[in-house]
Amino acid sequence: MGHGFYQRQILGLPDALEGRIIHVRRFLCLGCKKTVSILPDEVHPRRWYAGAAILYALVQYVIHGVSAAKIRVELGAGVGIRGWMSLERWKRQFLDSLWFWKSAELGLPGSSGGVDRSKSTGLLRRFLNHLGATDPYPPDECAAAARAAVLGTVHQWPDRALISRTP
Repeated sequence: MGHGFYQRQILGLPDALEGRIIHVRRFLCLGCKKTVSILPDEVHPRRWYAGAAILYALVQYVIHGVSAAKIRVELGAGVGIRGWMSLERWKRQFLDSLWFWKSAELGLPGSSGGVDRSKSTGLLRRFLNHLGATDPYPPDECAAAARAAVLGTVHQWPDRALISRTP
């Protein structure tokens, strides 16, 4: 049953969705009374930045060695006094948590176990190549890879599910 919507801002690389406000449709399960929100594939739960921007930032930082300050400006986050905590968190979460999610498909061990920079570069390249992106991984290929990585998945929250649409 329809249960309204909420507004959500998406930040990052300029494309069809990012840098604007979208309306996210919510539904109420009549059985358990929990809500379900339907997100576009480009939007990840609990993230202000779209998946394409996160993946592009990781490519620039981990593979190409671009400074966090330069990436931050490129993605429209402005200049910060300290490092960019979001970028460090994305790196840690991607390499520690998301690898577990894709490990069997990629033929990887179940967890990265806190990888160093050289190993993280290899893992990120393997992930991108698996999703059809090619070096030097330009923004449009990062966007396509980010969408392909989550297509048709369900993101479970403790109190609700967020479902990526399928083609």
